[in-house]
Parts: sequence; C-alpha cells; structure tokens
Amino acid sequence: MIEAYKSYWVNAFDFKSSTSRSNYWLAILAGFIASFILGVILKSVFDFSVTIDYTNYIVTYAGETPGVIIYDLWTLANLLPSLTICIRRLHDIGKSGWWVLVVLIPVVGWIWLLVLLLQPGKNN
Repeated sequence: MIEAYKSYWVNAFDFKSSTSRSNYWLAILAGFIASFILGVILKSVFDFSVTIDYTNYIVTYAGETPGVIIYDLWTLANLLPSLTICIRRLHDIGKSGWWVLVVLIPVVGWIWLLVLLLQPGKNN
C-alpha cells in the first residue's frame, strides 16, 4: 500500500502510462487513510467543526482556523495526483483519459466511471 501511495505522488504529472487496478485502489485507500488521520490531527489541534448541508451540498466550517486552511491545501494538493491516477487507470483498461469527463453526466456519470475503474485491465 505504501508503494502504491508513493507512486501516486511520484507520478502526479504522468498522464501517459497506466496503473493496475490493485495499485489504483491501494493508492486511493492510502490517500483516504492519510486524509482521515490528517483531519483527526488538525481537528484535535485546532478544534474546528464542519457542517454539511446535504440538501444543497454545501460544506461550511465554523471559523477559518489554520486547521481548515491546512486541510483545504491538502485537498487541493491531492487534486492533480487523483486526476492523473484515474487517467492512468483508464489507460490500463484500454480507454482514453478523456473518459474521466464522464463524471460530468449528472447522477450516472460517477457510477459509470466507477464501473470503468473496477474493470480488470492489462496490468491487473
């Protein structure tokens, strides 16, 4: 899992190669764990609260603390590596990286992309 997550960051600008299904999901899992741990640490140090309005999909914070800013920067830093690993995973199943734009289709787009990412590829 550590190697997959290391590859996630090292290949952050690699839009050409491919990533196996296991490396993709291990990197996503490691990223989730890292984000969760960082969130817990920042929450305990800076004590901020998060409110989510599920009706309008709005996330609000109780005050702009350094913890919120650090976590927002962390999320922003993960944007490009997340995109590139998804594109490399699509390459592994023989699809163009442009297929990542399928998420722009309301409701079914995310499901469609998930089905694509779960398919076995050349590198399994």
